[in-house]
Order: sequence, then C-alpha cells, then structure tokens
Amino acid sequence: MSTADMSWAFKEMLGVVVTHGKERTSLARAVGRLMENSDLSFSAALGNDTRQAIRRIFSKKEITPEDILAGHFEATVERINEAKPPCCWCQATQQSSILLTIPMPGI
Repeated sequence: MSTADMSWAFKEMLGVVVTHGKERTSLARAVGRLMENSDLSFSAALGNDTRQAIRRIFSKKEITPEDILAGHFEATVERINEAKPPCCWCQATQQSSILLTIPMPGI
C-alpha cells in the first residue's frame, strides 16, 4: 500500500456506503491514486481500471452523494470533537454542506 493510500482521504473513503465491499476499496484506491498522481490528468492518475470502476459505482442510482461522503462526515465529526480549542460545526442551507470554523477571540 502506497503512502497516498494511508492518507486521511483514503481512510475517509473506507467509510462510504456502497452495495459491495469491492466498491469501497475501488473508491479508496481512486482517492489514493489521485493524491499520488496529482500532477497527471484525471484519467492518467487513476488508470483505466480504476476509472472504469468508479464510473460504474457513480452510475448506480441507489448510491447517493451522501453515501459517498459518509466516511468524510464521520471523520469530520471526529476531528471536531477532538479539536483543541473546540470547533463550531455549522451546516449551511445547501444539502450536505458543512462549514468548519475555529473560534476566534473577540468574535
């Protein structure tokens, strides 16, 4: 497993809600490859096999954006709860939008 695979983004992708465990692994691998090959085009960074796998996953109607972001939401809550000083979690009016702020003295 590469360094990019052990990144926070890779770990967050392991929390996605999908129809099969292989899909979770494919999405996590895609994030790792994008981070590892950020100087390449999207297709070149992923490679044909991974690009096709995530295309199939994203084309499934039963998998929603919230499902894909589930691991990120869980990890964000963890980071907020562990933050020093504590963070304020504000949800905007748009669906699935999270804003994070660190308290500032005098505000």
